[in-house]
Amino acid sequence: MAGEKLFANYAEQTMPIIDAATGEITQAQIFVATFGASNYTYACATARQTAAD
Repeated sequence: MAGEKLFANYAEQTMPIIDAATGEITQAQIFVATFGASNYTYACATARQTAAD
């Protein structure tokens, strides 16, 4: 059934984010989710791997 399964996890690799004002480099965690039936994929960068993010 469509919408029955969702696969979600954080990617193993991180992406650097550079603060334009200070030049500080931090690592963003990449969250990825895919719907099982349609293979539609969602991804976003978060500061940490916490429930609030």
